[in-house]
Amino acid sequence: GGGLNVAAVPSPAGNFSKTQETVLQFRLLDGSTFRHQFAIGATLGDAFRVVQGHLKGGVTNLPESPSFSLKMLHPRMEFTHETHSEQTLSELGLSPSATLILSALRGAGGGSSGAGGGGGGWHSWLSSWWSGSGGSGDVGEE
Repeated sequence: GGGLNVAAVPSPAGNFSKTQETVLQFRLLDGSTFRHQFAIGATLGDAFRVVQGHLKGGVTNLPESPSFSLKMLHPRMEFTHETHSEQTLSELGLSPSATLILSALRGAGGGSSGAGGGGGGWHSWLSSWWSGSGGSGDVGEE
Protein backbone atom coordinates (compact mmCIF):
# COMPACT_ATOMS: atom_id res chain seq x y z
CA GLY A 1 0.00 0.00 0.00
CA GLY A 2 1.06 3.57 -0.61
CA GLY A 3 1.16 6.41 1.86
CA LEU A 4 -1.03 8.67 -0.31
CA ASN A 5 -4.21 7.94 1.65
CA VAL A 6 -3.27 10.58 4.21
CA ALA A 7 -4.87 13.33 2.11
CA ALA A 8 -8.25 11.59 2.18
CA VAL A 9 -8.40 11.40 5.99
CA PRO A 10 -10.56 14.19 7.43
CA SER A 11 -8.66 16.60 9.64
CA PRO A 12 -9.93 17.40 13.13
CA ALA A 13 -12.28 20.37 13.04
CA GLY A 14 -9.82 22.43 15.07
CA ASN A 15 -7.47 22.64 12.10
CA PHE A 16 -10.07 24.35 9.94
CA SER A 17 -10.70 28.05 9.71
CA LYS A 18 -13.83 29.40 11.38
CA THR A 19 -16.00 28.96 8.31
CA GLN A 20 -17.10 25.44 7.50
CA GLU A 21 -19.58 26.59 4.88
CA THR A 22 -19.14 26.69 1.13
CA VAL A 23 -20.08 29.86 -0.73
CA LEU A 24 -20.96 29.36 -4.39
CA GLN A 25 -21.51 32.11 -6.90
CA PHE A 26 -23.71 31.16 -9.84
CA ARG A 27 -23.61 32.94 -13.21
CA LEU A 28 -26.94 32.55 -14.97
CA LEU A 29 -27.60 32.30 -18.71
CA ASP A 30 -28.39 36.02 -18.92
CA GLY A 31 -25.03 36.91 -17.33
CA SER A 32 -26.46 37.88 -13.93
CA THR A 33 -25.04 36.32 -10.78
CA PHE A 34 -26.16 35.36 -7.31
CA ARG A 35 -24.43 33.79 -4.31
CA HIS A 36 -25.58 31.15 -1.87
CA GLN A 37 -23.99 29.79 1.30
CA PHE A 38 -24.18 26.03 1.82
CA ALA A 39 -23.69 24.10 5.04
CA ILE A 40 -20.81 21.68 5.37
CA GLY A 41 -21.76 18.36 3.80
CA ALA A 42 -24.09 19.92 1.23
CA THR A 43 -24.23 18.08 -2.09
CA LEU A 44 -24.23 19.33 -5.64
CA GLY A 45 -27.87 18.21 -5.74
CA ASP A 46 -28.53 20.89 -3.11
CA ALA A 47 -26.85 23.45 -5.36
CA PHE A 48 -29.01 22.39 -8.32
CA ARG A 49 -32.13 22.82 -6.14
CA VAL A 50 -31.03 26.31 -5.08
CA VAL A 51 -30.42 27.36 -8.70
CA GLN A 52 -33.72 25.86 -9.84
CA GLY A 53 -35.49 27.68 -7.02
CA HIS A 54 -33.79 30.96 -7.98
CA LEU A 55 -34.84 30.52 -11.61
CA LYS A 56 -38.42 29.63 -10.65
CA GLY A 57 -38.77 32.37 -8.06
CA GLY A 58 -38.44 30.32 -4.91
CA VAL A 59 -39.92 26.95 -5.85
CA THR A 60 -37.37 24.35 -4.80
CA ASN A 61 -39.02 21.21 -6.18
CA LEU A 62 -36.51 19.95 -8.69
CA PRO A 63 -37.62 18.05 -11.77
CA GLU A 64 -35.86 14.73 -12.25
CA SER A 65 -33.56 16.19 -14.85
CA PRO A 66 -32.71 19.90 -14.82
CA SER A 67 -32.22 21.48 -18.23
CA PHE A 68 -28.80 22.89 -17.30
CA SER A 69 -25.37 21.82 -16.15
CA LEU A 70 -22.96 23.75 -13.94
CA LYS A 71 -19.49 24.52 -15.28
CA MET A 72 -16.35 25.58 -13.47
CA LEU A 73 -13.65 27.39 -15.47
CA HIS A 74 -10.55 26.66 -13.34
CA PRO A 75 -10.01 23.75 -13.51
CA ARG A 76 -12.35 23.30 -16.44
CA MET A 77 -15.08 20.91 -15.29
CA GLU A 78 -18.74 20.33 -16.04
CA PHE A 79 -21.14 18.99 -13.42
CA THR A 80 -24.51 17.45 -14.26
CA HIS A 81 -27.33 16.63 -11.87
CA GLU A 82 -27.43 13.08 -13.18
CA THR A 83 -23.74 12.38 -12.58
CA HIS A 84 -22.71 14.54 -9.63
CA SER A 85 -25.78 15.32 -7.47
CA GLU A 86 -24.85 12.86 -4.70
CA GLN A 87 -21.30 14.18 -4.27
CA THR A 88 -20.57 16.83 -1.67
CA LEU A 89 -19.34 20.26 -2.68
CA SER A 90 -16.13 19.48 -0.81
CA GLU A 91 -15.58 16.20 -2.71
CA LEU A 92 -15.97 18.09 -5.98
CA GLY A 93 -13.34 20.66 -4.96
CA LEU A 94 -15.83 23.52 -4.62
CA SER A 95 -15.06 24.37 -0.97
CA PRO A 96 -14.62 26.90 0.53
CA SER A 97 -15.83 28.93 -2.48
CA ALA A 98 -16.26 28.63 -6.22
CA THR A 99 -18.02 30.19 -9.19
CA LEU A 100 -20.26 27.95 -11.28
CA ILE A 101 -21.67 28.92 -14.65
CA LEU A 102 -25.03 27.64 -15.83
CA SER A 103 -25.00 26.05 -19.25
CA ALA A 104 -28.09 24.81 -21.09
CA LEU A 105 -27.94 21.10 -21.81
CA ARG A 106 -28.21 20.09 -25.45
CA GLY A 107 -31.62 18.74 -26.33
CA ALA A 108 -33.16 19.94 -23.07
CA GLY A 109 -36.08 22.26 -22.65
CA GLY A 110 -38.40 20.98 -25.38
CA GLY A 111 -40.49 23.89 -26.64
CA SER A 112 -40.17 26.20 -23.64
CA SER A 113 -36.88 28.04 -23.67
CA GLY A 114 -37.41 30.10 -20.55
CA ALA A 115 -34.53 32.55 -20.94
CA GLY A 116 -35.61 33.37 -24.48
CA GLY A 117 -33.72 34.03 -27.67
CA GLY A 118 -31.98 37.40 -27.63
CA GLY A 119 -29.53 37.01 -24.76
CA GLY A 120 -26.91 35.09 -26.71
CA GLY A 121 -23.80 37.24 -26.24
CA TRP A 122 -22.25 35.97 -23.00
CA HIS A 123 -23.61 32.45 -23.29
CA SER A 124 -22.60 31.92 -26.91
CA TRP A 125 -19.11 33.21 -26.11
CA LEU A 126 -18.87 30.74 -23.23
CA SER A 127 -20.14 27.89 -25.40
CA SER A 128 -17.59 28.56 -28.11
CA TRP A 129 -14.81 28.97 -25.56
CA TRP A 130 -15.87 25.79 -23.77
CA SER A 131 -15.84 23.68 -26.91
CA GLY A 132 -12.34 24.96 -27.62
CA SER A 133 -13.07 26.30 -31.08
CA GLY A 134 -10.53 29.08 -31.01
CA GLY A 135 -8.39 28.30 -34.04
CA SER A 136 -8.78 29.54 -37.56
CA GLY A 137 -8.82 27.31 -40.60
CA ASP A 138 -10.63 24.40 -38.94
CA VAL A 139 -12.67 23.77 -42.08
CA GLY A 140 -10.62 22.64 -45.06
CA GLU A 141 -11.27 24.11 -48.48
CA GLU A 142 -11.27 21.72 -51.38
